[in-house]
Amino acid sequence: MYDDQIEDLLQRAADGDAEAQARVDAWIAEALGPVCTTAPLEPTERTGEVVGYDRLECCCMGT
Repeated sequence: MYDDQIEDLLQRAADGDAEAQARVDAWIAEALGPVCTTAPLEPTERTGEVVGYDRLECCCMGT
C-alpha cells in the first residue's frame, strides 16, 4: 500500500467504516505477526565477574 492509500484507509476507519477497520486490523496483524509469534528469549545466568564500580569483566575474555 502507498502512503496515500494508508491514510485514506485510516481515515475511513476513524470515520466508522467497519470494512476499513477490518482491513487496518488485518494489515497490522500481518505486519506484527512475526513479532507476536516469536517466543521470548530464555533468561540466561550472568557469568561475568564484577571487578569495580560499573565495570564487569566478561567471562569470554573480550572475545
